[in-house]
Amino acid sequence: MASSKNDTPARLSLDLSSLPAEAREYVESLQDEIARLNDKLVEQKAQIRDLRREAIRDSLTGLLNRRGFQRVVERTLDFVRRYDSSVGLIFIDMNAFKTINDTYGHACGDQMLRHAAGVIRATLRSSDVVGRIGGDEFVALLWKADEASTRDTATRVVEALARAPMTFEGMEISASASVGVTRLLDGDDVDSVLDRADKDMYRAKTAR
Repeated sequence: MASSKNDTPARLSLDLSSLPAEAREYVESLQDEIARLNDKLVEQKAQIRDLRREAIRDSLTGLLNRRGFQRVVERTLDFVRRYDSSVGLIFIDMNAFKTINDTYGHACGDQMLRHAAGVIRATLRSSDVVGRIGGDEFVALLWKADEASTRDTATRVVEALARAPMTFEGMEISASASVGVTRLLDGDDVDSVLDRADKDMYRAKTAR
């Protein structure tokens, strides 16, 4: 069996003209069966890719979920250790999200999360990595960013959310968030990075 450049099995082309009719029919039927199996294999590979993608994606927002984001942070920490690179992290917690859910219902809450995800993604660079790691908690990993520039970016995220209220069933609902920032440091692990940023966010939230 041959394979194409994209690793998809390719059907072999054989000259069957010299074979007896019965043998030719048998080989042709065998080729058809191989082609069907090849199609099934390609379909299964696509399904496996989709399942792997779904395993690290948040189904509501399309962002990385906690597992997916943690994997990115783990790999980035290895990079930081090797090359002493400066990488920032923003922890974003939506304000009054429970009130929105309780007042307007979960459909409104879900729409707010999708809305916030879109605003956050649009505010950051294409190279930055964004995830949703909890109910109303978002995180962003910023390449080539020291703590000062990370904090500046976090401020821009907060301001962008405040300028972009969401419309739900004809009502305009404000979006706001509290943020915390940190840098990825040599000696960190995923939990220590997220915990440090979470604590910084909590200080900002309690100071409101």
